[in-house]
Amino acid sequence: MKIRQEKGITLVALIITIIVLLILAMVSINLVMNGGIIDKSKNAVDKYSEEEVAEQIKLAYQEYQMSQYTGTPLTLQQAMDKAFGTGIATVSGDATNGWTVIISGMAYPLSANGTVGAPTEVVITAWTKIDDETYTNGVQSLKIGDYVNYDPTAGATEAQMTYTSYAEANAAANKNEGRTSGYDSDQSFDARTYKSAGYRWRVLDVKDGKIRLISEEYVGPGSYTDQSRTQYYLQGQKGYINGIAELNAISSIFGHGTGAESATSITEEDINEITGHNPATANPKFRAGHWDEYGNKVTYTLENGEDFSATSTNGLTSSYAQTTFKYYNGTNFVDLTGSVEITNTYYYRSCDDDASKPGVLNSDGTLSAPYEILFGKYKYDASNNYNRTFTGTREDGYWLASSYVRTTDGQFYWNDVSWGIRIVFGRRSFW
Repeated sequence: MKIRQEKGITLVALIITIIVLLILAMVSINLVMNGGIIDKSKNAVDKYSEEEVAEQIKLAYQEYQMSQYTGTPLTLQQAMDKAFGTGIATVSGDATNGWTVIISGMAYPLSANGTVGAPTEVVITAWTKIDDETYTNGVQSLKIGDYVNYDPTAGATEAQMTYTSYAEANAAANKNEGRTSGYDSDQSFDARTYKSAGYRWRVLDVKDGKIRLISEEYVGPGSYTDQSRTQYYLQGQKGYINGIAELNAISSIFGHGTGAESATSITEEDINEITGHNPATANPKFRAGHWDEYGNKVTYTLENGEDFSATSTNGLTSSYAQTTFKYYNGTNFVDLTGSVEITNTYYYRSCDDDASKPGVLNSDGTLSAPYEILFGKYKYDASNNYNRTFTGTREDGYWLASSYVRTTDGQFYWNDVSWGIRIVFGRRSFW
């Protein structure tokens, strides 16, 4: 992972975003049956007659029944997966009221004694959850992590498939912040380049009844090969002010394919929603009792034209001499002339610390699909941490289209109030 973080910032509230990370795009798929977007819609049972499918259901039911008397009993869903292939058949119901087995858009009633009734056509509905990692739309099922046949270029225009992030929008206007060269060049993105590399899309979750996909590989400017990857840079005040808009504009070029509604950069809120983490209710709260306690409010005041004081809602006070105090007012960075209250939204979490929480690990100790997709699955050292590893490389970090501000007492330049764009570093950290 090629990461840079410049130190030695002497002005309070300059931007600490000099970390080279990557972008993931999410696509909200509305009509997944439109144009064969989901590979599994082209399933093998199409070649069978309804009578042959019914016979296969009977045989699968018999295997399910016999397995109940062995040391490794199957569920009815597992028996159907063995008979038809994983994800082809969707089972609902129970032994008391009977089941329904949905295959290729047809619903076959299955009684508790193994009788298969005449099928009826199923109407496609909104995607709903079957279990923690499986969704159905009444015709087929999908699991988190499944690869799908989404083409971001299908039906898209030239203008929709390309975007250039210009230097003046995402980088410092000059070098007076001590940055090295190479951060302030234009960076161009093309959805066709990503497609031509053969990279795919995976099911991340369902939101508002619609499947959301996440890119298999990171989205960056320039070429895509396993040997040569180009990263996206954000820098300085302009990188912070325009960062979220730029990330979403870049990601949007992947949201015009058949069946897609839009594409945006993944956010902190998306990850917390999927993993069930809430920094506001975490116990203990991040940095409790310190200046950068999550949610802590700090008031910074210019006392006499050159000295500053700081007071916080958790009882901390400080005063110090500082000739300049800049802060972000929602539009630009401006000099403080009176007082301003700043809320700390900075925090980080080690995703390895989540391993004891429900939903993180599968019963066999492997990572659950959401954690594997978001934070990685490959161990990289003896401490049992993981990387979000991409094909042919170990570039394991990426930007999030979410921002933060970190409050401190402001007395030391390495502890100044800072603003930045959130990032993911594999499973080692997220902030």
